[in-house]
Amino acid sequence: MSTANLVFIIGGLWLIIVGLVFLLFSSKEYKKIDKVCPGCGVRVSEHSHVCGECGRDLHKSYNKPKRDFLLYGGMALSILGVICVVVTIGTSIL
Repeated sequence: MSTANLVFIIGGLWLIIVGLVFLLFSSKEYKKIDKVCPGCGVRVSEHSHVCGECGRDLHKSYNKPKRDFLLYGGMALSILGVICVVVTIGTSIL
């Protein structure tokens, strides 16, 4: 196995690890759902879509872009790492 193959395998494994860390943080972010209305500060249930006091739409305030970025970024990095490792090992075998 050449040095270039080892570099690609190590790089691919690094991408997989970073992607899995992003996925871990995104799962923790999804569990951190605020239980107070951002408009009036009243406590609301976890599954409420509208605040009972002020009528604010709570679905949009819980759907934060950071969560989506972590989730999709983690999946993309992991997939890219797997492709890199599989292609490198496949070409070195042939």
